[in-house]
This record gives sequence, structure tokens and C-alpha cells, in this order.
Amino acid sequence: MSELSVWLPPLEPPPGGYARLTQALDARRLRSARHHWRARLLLAGTSVALVALMLAPLLHRPDPEAQLIAASLQQAWAQGDQELVVKNGAAAEVLKAPGLRVYWVGVTADASK
Repeated sequence: MSELSVWLPPLEPPPGGYARLTQALDARRLRSARHHWRARLLLAGTSVALVALMLAPLLHRPDPEAQLIAASLQQAWAQGDQELVVKNGAAAEVLKAPGLRVYWVGVTADASK
């Protein structure tokens, strides 16, 4: 016999001890399996959300009116302090200060209006 057997004699479990241990281990396995599926569901949902966020800019179609307004504003920015010329719309100066000009820009869909 080894010295360990002398120091630690084998113990007998109490009556019904093996059955309680088996039930406890089975319950632990069920809880862990339930948490495992939760983690998978969370991972799948996160993955879908990330893919949607990555594809959202590709699916975005800008409003044509917003594009015309943006083009008019870029034109005004490029001209600097010169007079503002807007095609297919109108611009009204709202505020003028040194180095700053604020315009209200309206766009018409048809050039004949």
C-alpha cells in the first residue's frame, strides 16, 4: 500500500449518495446545454446585426432632391466669396459675416419652374 492510502482511507458515501450525485450532475449538464444554446443564439443575432450594419450603406439610395441641394452647396463653397449661382432652384442669403455666408437653398425638380 502507498502512504496516501494510509493517510486517506477510502470513504463510503452515505445512503443514496450516488443517486444524488448523478442527479446533480445531470441537472448541471442540462443547465450548461441551455446556456450553450443561448450563447449560440446571441452569437447568431450579433452576426446578423453586424452584417446588416456593414451592408446598410450599400443599400442606401440618396434622395435626388438632397443630392441637388448638396451639389448647390458644394458649388457655393467652391466659389468662395463670389456670387452664388444655383441651377434648378433658388438661394437666399440668410446671414453674411466675415468668412461666413449662410444661404437657404431650394431646389425645383423641373428647370422650367
